[in-house]
Amino acid sequence: MIYKATICIDGDPEDSTKTYIGLSEPPFHERLRGHRKSFNNKKYSAETELSKYTWRLKEKRNFFSIKWQIFKKCRKYKPGSWNCHLCTSEK
Repeated sequence: MIYKATICIDGDPEDSTKTYIGLSEPPFHERLRGHRKSFNNKKYSAETELSKYTWRLKEKRNFFSIKWQIFKKCRKYKPGSWNCHLCTSEK
């Protein structure tokens, strides 16, 4: 599955929204749990580019919200297959 996170920054007219596109082979709720862990625990702040960005916002004391959206559902890679549907769909 390919998912999209839209980060809305409160009070910043120049840089008010950013979009993060990610893919997940395990169920999305497991991936979301991993993202939330990295948002709330500084020890995991470098796990993803999204968590690095949210921690930079927190350090600047910016308030933000994240809207999650399923962008596309596709099959995971199967050994022996010629391509990975997740990888080709992400592009």
